[in-house]
Amino acid sequence: MVVYSGMAIVLFALAWHLKVREETQMAAGDGGEVAWWRSWELHLSVLLIAIIAGARYHTGFDHAAYLADYHFVGVSGDFLRHDYEWGFEAITRLFSALHIHFFFYFAFWAALQFGMLYYGLRHHKFLIPWFAAYLFLGPYFIHAMNTMRQAVVECAFVAMVPLIIERRFWVYLCCALLASTIHIAGLLLIPLYLIGDVRIKQFLPKFLKNRYTLLVILLLCVLAGLRPIWMRYVADGFSKIVQYTTFSHYSLTIDAFQNGEFRHMAWGPSRISNLLLAIIAIFSYPLIRRWRKNDTFFIIAFTFCFIGLCFKNLLVNTAVFVLRPFELLTVFFPIIIAYVFSYYYKHRIIIPLLIVGLLSYTYIFIEIYKAVYRPTKEIVPTLYHVFF
Repeated sequence: MVVYSGMAIVLFALAWHLKVREETQMAAGDGGEVAWWRSWELHLSVLLIAIIAGARYHTGFDHAAYLADYHFVGVSGDFLRHDYEWGFEAITRLFSALHIHFFFYFAFWAALQFGMLYYGLRHHKFLIPWFAAYLFLGPYFIHAMNTMRQAVVECAFVAMVPLIIERRFWVYLCCALLASTIHIAGLLLIPLYLIGDVRIKQFLPKFLKNRYTLLVILLLCVLAGLRPIWMRYVADGFSKIVQYTTFSHYSLTIDAFQNGEFRHMAWGPSRISNLLLAIIAIFSYPLIRRWRKNDTFFIIAFTFCFIGLCFKNLLVNTAVFVLRPFELLTVFFPIIIAYVFSYYYKHRIIIPLLIVGLLSYTYIFIEIYKAVYRPTKEIVPTLYHVFF
């Protein structure tokens, strides 16, 4: 509780200081926005996150596997897993060859992740205080620590959104290919460029911009995801695909789909609060669009956030590997929540602001409570442990 809440407060304070400093500078006519290289508050924030991420021990399910591989490379020169991308392998081998402690290895990946996140939001500093607090009090920090390589791609995607806005496809393509050397999911960023481009050109029919239409679509996805028996009809297609890929070990899960066997994700307070936040974000969408009428970044971020929410709820009771491609869009949810916070704070609409705050900033405490009091002797990845 000290680590998560303490980091949220410190990161919020640093980002707020930068926001006020930029507003004061612009009001005094001393220049435009504070440049990235002069935003020492953001650099310090990334450093603090890197320290917390580097010092963690089995926080996030995949930490133990990555740590075992890092040690194994140092001893044998090879990996326990043989499906890592060459970019990730090269960086891991470099750290191991230099005999660098794993603290700095994990700190490096966290600095890369959150450094790109902050860089992607550098022109929207009014969002960063709310976003930074939600990083640690919401689900994203644990998600990033768990899906370490894929989270690098997710955070790179945020930094690449300005390239979509500026129509710099070839630079965007090079960045996507570079990201794919860390995790193959980077290749999925290429078609996402087209979705962002379509949103910029406003090709969507008018009814899809209506918040009530969007709410109906989301709720239909929630209902269809409760018992996804329709997966039986698409399981055959999945089965044929995985036969020709490195994901053949998922064939047993696909067989379960064909037999009508699905997992069941419980409706606990964490899941309910996230759904309520999604509903509030959709309801607030036209209000924020009028407020930020020239903010193309918001339009693209909301589009990707909404797509991610729909598929997450539609596929929640299937399997992790089915959800993985759509987790690339997970990072846009805290960004949109930061927009919601900013709107209600800017206009001093207190009750909705308090409701959003209650739903957003209590998530990690609910998860800690569940981790401590549920009957298990295993190390729970939500809880923060240090290697020393």
